[in-house]
Amino acid sequence: MIPNTKRTKIRLILAILLVIGKLTSSIAQETFQLLFQNPHDEASQCMIENIDHEIIAVGCENIKPYYDISGCLGKIWKFKNTTDTFTRTYAFHDTACFFSNIFQLGNGNYHVFCTMYEPPEFNKFSLSIVELNEQLEIISQKRLEIGATHLNSNLVKAFSDEYFIFGTGYWGDTLKSYVVKLDKSLNITAFRSATDPAAGDGYYMDCILSPDSSQLWTVANFPHDGEGCHFITYDTSLNLVNVKPLPDFMNLNAGIHERYSHNITLKSYVDDKFLIGSIMRKMENWESNTKIGFSVLDTSMQWPQVQYFGSDDTSYYTTYSRPTFDFRTTDSIFFTGTKNQISYFFPQKPSWILSGALDSDFQPYYINYYGGDAYYHAHSMLLTSDGGSIILADRYDKDTQGYEYDIFFLKLNNQGLITKVRKNDICPHRPFIVSPNPFRNSFQVELFNEKATLTLIDLSGREVQKEILSKGVNKVNASKLNTGIYVAKVELNQEEFYTEKIIKIK
Repeated sequence: MIPNTKRTKIRLILAILLVIGKLTSSIAQETFQLLFQNPHDEASQCMIENIDHEIIAVGCENIKPYYDISGCLGKIWKFKNTTDTFTRTYAFHDTACFFSNIFQLGNGNYHVFCTMYEPPEFNKFSLSIVELNEQLEIISQKRLEIGATHLNSNLVKAFSDEYFIFGTGYWGDTLKSYVVKLDKSLNITAFRSATDPAAGDGYYMDCILSPDSSQLWTVANFPHDGEGCHFITYDTSLNLVNVKPLPDFMNLNAGIHERYSHNITLKSYVDDKFLIGSIMRKMENWESNTKIGFSVLDTSMQWPQVQYFGSDDTSYYTTYSRPTFDFRTTDSIFFTGTKNQISYFFPQKPSWILSGALDSDFQPYYINYYGGDAYYHAHSMLLTSDGGSIILADRYDKDTQGYEYDIFFLKLNNQGLITKVRKNDICPHRPFIVSPNPFRNSFQVELFNEKATLTLIDLSGREVQKEILSKGVNKVNASKLNTGIYVAKVELNQEEFYTEKIIKIK
């Protein structure tokens, strides 16, 4: 897809005029796409911005085939821009590991939480906390000892001077959920394990402090009195206070059933309310769709109106237990997701990273899409100190890669834009999506602008078909065209157009 050279300036000027006074602005917001290419499979889900305004992400690099967990090494990526980058792997003798969370301390050092896979079978899991100095060198390591085997941590939160670790483990043959509280010296100050609410396997997804800081408000998908996601309340001594199912809405006459599904992110909003962003499973006439949904809840769990984002023909997924939205004020909510999520390990089709921003009524300032040149999966997003945001994703290109993913970062300004576009940039901005491609007799163009003109051009340069497009999904009948290669030119205005190669097959 090739943008006109004037595209970027025009979009940026229009975006600034539309959102001036609404979104946080910055004098200089650097934007870029940053791909860390590696012949090994890599994964990362957590990132922070340190006191030097560098981005640090943690995860793992697997030096063995992706299905062999014994080859996992701890991995850190650090960068300020595309030229100032640093990576390091960490080996722990014959123990494999995955770095899951990182926090910076007041002295500039870091605590990294790790899942350790123990030899010789690598089917027993334990948790360790590694302290790194400012140069990211290991200076100490401490194992979390709570008497369990197969210990998983789904979620780690830092509130004030304490860490809260949430997960599951086996005490003998019994599966339990657990919550551990540590001080910043990594001493256990409180601990709770129980078979209820973990009556079956599940995971914690997020946690926030109550407005008065007396309770931990968590969401999890442990089965409890039936299936579904639950709101679980603990006091700060880790006593269980309450378990409530997240609300469902069902209208049997209309054939509609809506429910919070998974990938739930929480953030304190106003008063005693919290903002919840989730993958919403929405069944209409008994056909199931999943979309991003936002709503405001309080502990009464009354069913609120949910604002949906995403089309019915695709899924918008992010990862588990990682922030998928954030805001500086309640009138500028930034979020991310993945369009065209595919469940296969190594998808043979492309996907797109979604970058959006909403006002306090959940009306979008913008929703932008990036990608289409490979398969992307957005994992988390972070608001940056320069007023912009950064999205952490992984990337798989079936045409150039074997069985491995690369780590990818998309740094955007506060209008969700890349402001320095080069012809060969990966993960380009996409104001429209053509699918399927190749096609037979018809295809569709999903347009994210209000209107555009589509022109199909054959390889001789002759215009063979023209269509007027409107925002949303536009079905294009191309049955009269001969099989072959065409150029689809989508013109948004006289100064801005994009081209993409499409193929008609028999």
